[in-house]
Amino acid sequence: MKHILFLALVITSCIRTSDHDGNSTNTQIGAQDTSHYEILFNDIDPFSLNGIGKIDGNAVYPCIGITALGDTQRNVNYYRGKDDKLAVSYKKLDSCWMSVREKDIDTNYYVYYEYIFQKKIVGLTYESNDHYQFPILVVGWSYEDNAETSYDLRMKKPVQPSPLAFAEAQAAAKYVTRKNFQTKGDIMEVKEISVNTEKKLTERKMTCYTTKGRSYLYFNYFGADTVSCSKRD
Repeated sequence: MKHILFLALVITSCIRTSDHDGNSTNTQIGAQDTSHYEILFNDIDPFSLNGIGKIDGNAVYPCIGITALGDTQRNVNYYRGKDDKLAVSYKKLDSCWMSVREKDIDTNYYVYYEYIFQKKIVGLTYESNDHYQFPILVVGWSYEDNAETSYDLRMKKPVQPSPLAFAEAQAAAKYVTRKNFQTKGDIMEVKEISVNTEKKLTERKMTCYTTKGRSYLYFNYFGADTVSCSKRD
């Protein structure tokens, strides 16, 4: 029951946290209702949720299936294989696309919120278990200008899910991690800086992946093989 009550707190309109303007040049699928069929793509634009690289023949996995219900909903399937997929439903609100996913891991229950603006993504992760009477905000993250910043915390009070909750995650963070993404050909270089705000410790590392120029959402859901960074040039 507490899970249902928690989901009912979702704000039904996005707060305008981004004033950027932008237009996607990728395959537009929202101009018509494709609710009766799914279109497969090699990739997806992380901000418009339009497909990139339409697959006309048989599926080549991994791939992304998109079903558009007019201009207000995208049902996206991230296929690792024919019978292995992660389904995410995005709804268009005032100024953003929003998705909510739930997942049980052992004795813990997680809810993932994602708010996609024109040039920025904001995400929130809530957790509950036997020790929590209400799901608490444990991670806030954002992606903008080819960089992802995440804030790990443990809120002591209930914080209702909305883009404004991201500011509370920033203020209460115990660990801050920033990843800068730079694509060079088929290789993505990720420079990561992690800061322990309590112990004032900073760690740095760089990892390279064979992403073949794929988007942030593709990389986020499917991952990629690591490769020596000496091969990136």
